[in-house]
Amino acid sequence: MIKKNNLNRNAGGLKSVAADDNDAERRMIELYCEMQGVFGQYVFWIREMLVFIISGVKGRTEVIEKLKKQSDLIGAAFGVYYDETVGQKIRRLYYDQSLLIIELARSYTYENTRLYDGTLVALQDNNRQLTEYYLSLGEGYEFEVLSEFLTKNVDDTALQIRRRFDGEFDGELSSFDSAYGNIISMADYLSDNIAKTIS
Repeated sequence: MIKKNNLNRNAGGLKSVAADDNDAERRMIELYCEMQGVFGQYVFWIREMLVFIISGVKGRTEVIEKLKKQSDLIGAAFGVYYDETVGQKIRRLYYDQSLLIIELARSYTYENTRLYDGTLVALQDNNRQLTEYYLSLGEGYEFEVLSEFLTKNVDDTALQIRRRFDGEFDGELSSFDSAYGNIISMADYLSDNIAKTIS
């Protein structure tokens, strides 16, 4: 499953040890930057989607499509270091999550409490599926840590929705900052475990 040659030293012996070390360091930096990039953009497009849906401004269809597309980039990032099967599974889980977050924003905007509560339950189940799948990828992943990251992501998103709807724009921005910081920390945690697994 793991593509071990992504971060390992060159086995051909044509490069010097120093060159191998430099190459490994470069690939490690690329790993962390890529994970931070795809997850950071995911949270950014979530916020953009919330603003467009709740404010009812034009262009929300395009923003929604960009959020959905971000799941492709997350899956592709995992596919580089694991394989295509893993990448597709991760892509599907985050695509499903993005649809649920869109539904969460719409249901709150239209004051459909029953649909909103049901969508929150569905998001919790999506978090469970993500946690279980991450755990299947290697021994370094911990249930409690993953659960905390994923739960906070949903909580911060729900708080952004409520605050945007109620016109608490400073509070909404604070919730976004919290969501962004959380997702970057999660990206680093995932990168830590990918690096340990394939080094």
